[in-house]
Amino acid sequence: MLKNTAANHHMFSNSHLETSCVATALLNAMDEPRWTRLSKSTKRALCGRVNLPTDKIHCQTFYKKLHQTWSDNTNTKTDISKIDPEPEHRCNTPNSIDSIECPVCIDSYKLDGKDKVTTLLCGHRFCTVCVLKHLYTRGKEASCPMCRSPIIQSQSSSREDISRKRQYERWLKRERKRRTKM
Repeated sequence: MLKNTAANHHMFSNSHLETSCVATALLNAMDEPRWTRLSKSTKRALCGRVNLPTDKIHCQTFYKKLHQTWSDNTNTKTDISKIDPEPEHRCNTPNSIDSIECPVCIDSYKLDGKDKVTTLLCGHRFCTVCVLKHLYTRGKEASCPMCRSPIIQSQSSSREDISRKRQYERWLKRERKRRTKM
């Protein structure tokens, strides 16, 4: 399969080194970068630089820690409480960015209509498969993995909620058929 593993390891090392260098450069930049628009590999490298676990790349503490480190590096002292790290549920509109990262599977999705992205009632976006799997494991009482607000409201008759219920039921039927074939 992989004929030259040494060359592949060298390519991985160079890629990792480049990402690490980008992370260092961002933390030392004169103008503060837009932290929420970085790739997931860069965010992971930044986690290492600011001593946070990689599962925190979608938390507000991650962005505050980045700002604090950047601020310390550039000797720019600003009030951290005034920093708005552009939370996902407010900035993920098709007009503001052209892709998102699913917080569940940490995969990137384009908002061009080709990738299946589901926006929950709370405004958080996830890949549709992750939402459906979450509903499958938690049932109709499932809550948003980010903010814990209900995914499906019990007394709701909104179009989005009805559509989400139907989508869940169709997916559940397909999943049950698939499991019985195994």
